[in-house]
Amino acid sequence: MAKGIQVVPRLLALSVGLLLAAAPFAGASKPDADFIAAALMKQEANAAPSLQVFYTAGYTWLCPDACANPQEVHYIRTPGILFKKVKSGKTAIANGKWNSRVRYDRATGELRRFNVLLNGRGSGTIYTLDTSFGFGDAPCPDPIALHLWPVGTLLKLIKQGVVADAQEEIDGHACWRVDIPEMGMDENNASKTRASWTIWVDPKIGFCPRRASRASKQLETPQLIEFFDYKRIGKGVYFPMRVTVRQDASSFGWECKVQKAVCRKPISAEDLAVTFPSGTSVGVPSENRYYTQP
Repeated sequence: MAKGIQVVPRLLALSVGLLLAAAPFAGASKPDADFIAAALMKQEANAAPSLQVFYTAGYTWLCPDACANPQEVHYIRTPGILFKKVKSGKTAIANGKWNSRVRYDRATGELRRFNVLLNGRGSGTIYTLDTSFGFGDAPCPDPIALHLWPVGTLLKLIKQGVVADAQEEIDGHACWRVDIPEMGMDENNASKTRASWTIWVDPKIGFCPRRASRASKQLETPQLIEFFDYKRIGKGVYFPMRVTVRQDASSFGWECKVQKAVCRKPISAEDLAVTFPSGTSVGVPSENRYYTQP
C-alpha cells in the first residue's frame, strides 16, 4: 500500500489544465477533493457534446443467466440533460418497444418520466427535486453521474469529501479513498433521508470510481456499487463496461452490462424530449397534483 505524499505548494499554484495533464502521475501524491472534482469535470468536458451508452440491466443473484427483470437501456448525458429510454421486461424487448423515457434537467433538478403501462395506457410523472434521477428503473452505470442518494451526483458532491492520507488497493488498482460525510434532504427525518458515502477513485482512469459504498441508518450493511472493466472511449474519457449494485459482498442486486459507449456525438433536442401524449395521467408528487394531459 503506497503512502501518500503531500502536494508541494508550487504544484498547487499551477492551473487546473496543467494539473489534469499530470493526472497519470497523481497516484504518487495525495490529491485534494477539488483536484479530483476538476479531473471528473475535465472528463465530462472531453465527452461533449454527448456521451451515449447502450447497456442491459437486471435484478440478479449475481448469476449471468438469472436476470429476473431484464432491461435494455439507451442512456445519454449532455452538459445540461441526463436522459434514458428503457425497454423493460422480456415482452418489450422482444417487441423492440421503448416503454419508459426519463429526462433530468441538470440545471433545474426537474425530472420527467413517461411510462407505458401493461394495459397500454400512458403514465407521466414530474419530479421537482434535485435528487430525482436516482429514482426508479435500473441503475445508471455512468460514474460521472453516479447518484449519491439522497442528495445528488458524484460530480456535484465530491468536493465535500475528505481524501485519505494513503492509497488503498481495489481489485488490484491503487485508489484514493474519499469519505463524504453524512448528508440528507430532511434534517428532521434523519433515519430515512440521510446517508454517508465512501468512494474509491483511480487516478489512472481520470479519478473515476472503482467502488462506492453507502452507509445509512436504514441499512444493516453498507450498499456496494462496483465498476469493472474500464475502457478508454475517447481522449481522456473512460467508462466501465460492467457495474454491480449490491447490499453487501454476497447478496443479490442489479448488474449492468455495457454493449456500447460512445462520446462526442451531436444530439438533437428532440432526441432528449419527454412529452406526454393526450390522455396521459400525469402526477406531480411534490405539489400533490394529478391531471390528465389534454
